[in-house]
Amino acid sequence: MGIFDSIKESAKKAIDVAKENYQRSQEIKSWKEAVVVTLTFPQIKQLCDEYGSNPKPYTVDLITGDKEKRPLDRDAYEDFIVSEVPSKFILKFVQEHRIDAPPYPDFKNSQEIRKRMQEPAPISVSSDDTNKELETNESTSKSASKIDIESNNFNLVLNYINAEFRDNIKSFEVSSEDVFENILLASLRAKFPNINIKDVRNQHNMGDMTIDDRYVLELKYANNEGTLNKGLKEVRDYYKLLHYKGVAVIILDIGILGVSKINGYVEDYKEDGAKVIILNAKAKPTSKKDEYVVFKKKR
Repeated sequence: MGIFDSIKESAKKAIDVAKENYQRSQEIKSWKEAVVVTLTFPQIKQLCDEYGSNPKPYTVDLITGDKEKRPLDRDAYEDFIVSEVPSKFILKFVQEHRIDAPPYPDFKNSQEIRKRMQEPAPISVSSDDTNKELETNESTSKSASKIDIESNNFNLVLNYINAEFRDNIKSFEVSSEDVFENILLASLRAKFPNINIKDVRNQHNMGDMTIDDRYVLELKYANNEGTLNKGLKEVRDYYKLLHYKGVAVIILDIGILGVSKINGYVEDYKEDGAKVIILNAKAKPTSKKDEYVVFKKKR
């Protein structure tokens, strides 16, 4: 290995460390987002109080420096926690208050990558093909990245919901569609920290959550026929008006509607181009306790 090979090897190690650091920051951010959805608003405020800081009642334009008022609602507190509160403080908070939150990211590979970074690259005879190898590696890396970006995360999410999440949700008693979505959202973000999964419930007629901004999940808590009937128009609108590339309807059967009635709507959804998954869970009477739910990792 020549001097240029040694430089190339060192550069590759440095890139590995940079990638690992970026991956770590993204996983921590996703973990924070998954945790805050499991907390009640009072718990969120308590976390900020114990941290000793709270969100400001305004936002600042980074270019002009102008301040714009904003309500100190749940969104403001969630944004503040995700962007400002250290992950270890959040972890300590949920542990001390015995809140069953998504598991903290596992960074077992971090030490191994840093260890490789510290190892000197061996130097021997020079290579005439160093530049060609660098160009080939760069081209291969770009191609691999493009394939990764264009991979269908939507199907990965659906496969997870239809298998592992199906088993997990059976152990829950679910009182509403919002509770159902909180459970699913927390588990998806914990399972897929690098997939862009957004909660769009507050955006009018946009669906319940989106995957990479191109695919939409519409959740149905099957406690009455009206909610399933409403889904028919929603599926059509998602394709025709919002131009989503894929739509999936996730139905939670809580044993109130008959199987045959639910299956009738399933066929209608499929005719309109939607993918459909039916899950089962127990119904739970609505109470203040149900303002938040927790996702328990399957053991």
